Amino acid sequence: MQKSILVLSVIVNLFFVVLYAIFIPQRDGISYLTYKLGFNSSFGVAKLNPTLETEVYDQRESLFKILPKESKEIIFIGNSITYRCEWSELFQNRKIKNRGINSDIISGVLLRIDKILESKPKKIFILIGINDLSADFTIQLCVDNYSKIISKIRSASPLTKIYIQSILPINNKFYRGFATNEKIKSLNSKLQDIANEKQSTYIDLFSHFINSEGSMDEKYSNDGLHLLGSGYLVWKSVIEKYVH
Repeated sequence: MQKSILVLSVIVNLFFVVLYAIFIPQRDGISYLTYKLGFNSSFGVAKLNPTLETEVYDQRESLFKILPKESKEIIFIGNSITYRCEWSELFQNRKIKNRGINSDIISGVLLRIDKILESKPKKIFILIGINDLSADFTIQLCVDNYSKIISKIRSASPLTKIYIQSILPINNKFYRGFATNEKIKSLNSKLQDIANEKQSTYIDLFSHFINSEGSMDEKYSNDGLHLLGSGYLVWKSVIEKYVH
């Protein structure tokens, strides 16, 4: 009996070691693991985003609350892919504000969008969703929460122009996880529908980053997910006409 318990214990420990080595680095943190273990099982309006508990998330959100707000702001909001760019420098426009947070998911943006809207921004560029797919959230859950974000913007700041940017492709040579390019394309199709339904502008970024195999081109990313400088230049070239 004791031998069986010992064997079971070893197997369980090995399972968690493998889980950490393969999945956790791709999820931007421990929140993915807590979600899959059931410690954070409810998502949506009025439900706590698991990444909201991380130190980095709290640090960024607390900063956003105290930063001065001004008229005609252009907001870039999303996860680490948005966060890692110096948008105001890239476009040489001090009105551009970066409101990206590492590890964020769609429901996280939903929970914090009210503060973003206090300045009644001129434009909002949204790119969010890859972490939701990485955590194996359903497409329908993603769509429901995304739609609520757009509805909130429309209600709180009717004159704000909304730009829904497609989720970028991944490269499975580097990236391992639940997200696939097929899932990304499926969600992107739904995001385009949301844009059409809610009088927003849909921007296809996906097709500008893929290689001949339909994956993230290695010249734009060295980890199959996040962008190099060359990738941000491509992004800029696609959206420049909407920013100005």
